[in-house]
Amino acid sequence: DTALHASDTFVVNPISNRPIKGSDIRKLDGDEWLNDSIIDCYLQMIHERSGLDGLPKVYALTSLFLAIMARHELGGPLPYTGRDDIFSYDMILFPLHLGSHWVLVIASVEERTLTYIDSQNNNPRESIFHTINKFLRTEYRREKGVGLERPFRAKHLRTPAYQENSFDCGVFLCQYAEFASRRALFSFRQEHMADLRRLMIFEIVTGLLHTHASRQPGYEPPEAAHLALDELMEESDEDQLILEVSGDDQQLE
Repeated sequence: DTALHASDTFVVNPISNRPIKGSDIRKLDGDEWLNDSIIDCYLQMIHERSGLDGLPKVYALTSLFLAIMARHELGGPLPYTGRDDIFSYDMILFPLHLGSHWVLVIASVEERTLTYIDSQNNNPRESIFHTINKFLRTEYRREKGVGLERPFRAKHLRTPAYQENSFDCGVFLCQYAEFASRRALFSFRQEHMADLRRLMIFEIVTGLLHTHASRQPGYEPPEAAHLALDELMEESDEDQLILEVSGDDQQLE
């Protein structure tokens, strides 16, 4: 509650490279759409946790990825990855903003796949796979000095964890990323979103993701964690359907 009333200049997250203000945190309250600051902060926390206790190593791109790639086509730089070799990670997260909707693409470095996850189960645009593959090809040549043998294969995950309103897509994206980063089933549903929003506020303010912090001595989870996480840790009895996307092996120019 304190974070929800923080000023617009008050920085609340100790990890994110981008300041998280009270106005950002309030995007997690009620039926607000999540903005890029919250998405980037949460995925950065997943990145910081990755590799701990045997978890997969996860790299997260900025939510401005598509906008930066569009500028790159006009001569601008590629999305910044610093000194990181993104191909040394197990998975790479691409949070994508499609005008008024958030979706997630997860690149599996070992399997050489791109899995598209949309909380409205919309069909993906093939141009998205092409753009990500172009970025990966360029990064691979920069890091390894040779070209990729073939593009990452495109997949579309249709999941029973889908959105039933017009404003929770960003929360679904964050939960897809968090669960996938632990290789956990997507056992959450629309009915859990209010509790998960409260939990995300707590996680961002403390700088600790609940599933890791809960193993630390003295950790006191918020009430929302009791309401949501106990139920969500149970395996779902519904299957998730992965579809191959046509045209996934197109040659890059």
